[in-house]
Amino acid sequence: MKQRVEHIGEMEQPSKTLLSKTNHVPKWGERFYKNTPIKIIEDSILDPKNKTLTTFTRNIGMKKIMKVDEIVEYTEQKDGRTLAIRHAYISSQVFGYSRAIRAHI
Repeated sequence: MKQRVEHIGEMEQPSKTLLSKTNHVPKWGERFYKNTPIKIIEDSILDPKNKTLTTFTRNIGMKKIMKVDEIVEYTEQKDGRTLAIRHAYISSQVFGYSRAIRAHI
């Protein structure tokens, strides 16, 4: 599922995308979760006036084991390079799992 809302001119251009994460689960996490794709939703806002792209990503599957919310703001620098500032918030309802996640990242 991919939904886009486009605006013309200098207005913000939001979009919503449904994705599947397919990376391998670390050894310590295999007993909690099998290697099947996890659905995530990414909302993004392109602001052509300020030359920024902001993405908001969250998982919609596996939330009891690990809930991840990530915000990334991409901005164009004067020299043409792109600066990405990332914030991630991770939590778990499984006792001791949050500590293992923090140690892994």
